[in-house]
Amino acid sequence: MISVQNVLQSSGAFARCRPAVQVLRMASAVAVGLALLGVVQPQAQAQSCTSTYEPGSLQQRQRSGLWDGRIGPIRVVNNTENAIVVSLYHPNAPDRVFKYWYAEPGQRFLLSNDNYSSDWGIQIDEGPICYVGRVSSWDSRMFTTFPSRLFITDSPARSRLSAVKSQAVAVPLAIGSPRPETYEAIAAKQIKQGQQRNGLVSLLRAADLYRASGRTQDEQRVRDRIKHEIGG
Repeated sequence: MISVQNVLQSSGAFARCRPAVQVLRMASAVAVGLALLGVVQPQAQAQSCTSTYEPGSLQQRQRSGLWDGRIGPIRVVNNTENAIVVSLYHPNAPDRVFKYWYAEPGQRFLLSNDNYSSDWGIQIDEGPICYVGRVSSWDSRMFTTFPSRLFITDSPARSRLSAVKSQAVAVPLAIGSPRPETYEAIAAKQIKQGQQRNGLVSLLRAADLYRASGRTQDEQRVRDRIKHEIGG
């Protein structure tokens, strides 16, 4: 962990014994370092999102307010710069994903035409599961939620992608970065072992890394595979 205070103190010590040009270079390096720290900071966890989705019995959900009588379709608006996998969980079967959806950046869509109650669980990528009623707006007939309201794990792959996207042109990933082929191999094993959601998220990571390195054809190939796996 970089201590800003220590860095600034060190720069002050160098200022006493080095030319002004070197001091300016060091100040610039500190600024860049702080900017990169801002890029990779994980997002704050949304309210009512947990690592374990345990809504309880219907009576418990009613008493706690998780089920508050609101029932309607769920609209998701992907207001992020990343493609996402949306997972939905039925409160009577909290350990099993009910259904998956794939959303491109900027896409808005309904999670089918079915109605869902406020105590269902919704998850973006590998983030925790959130209660629909507590992370969605309600217009008397429909829930609407945004990935920015839900916790999205700031994985190493996506942190590196954010750093690359901040530059003017796409550049190859740094030496030591995980290769997209690695994530594809992991995904194949996960899907074969029945870990469908984990496999889809690994494919997302592969697509992100292909995009970051400018390999657009491979990125599209992986995204098409995600759609095929989901069946959409």
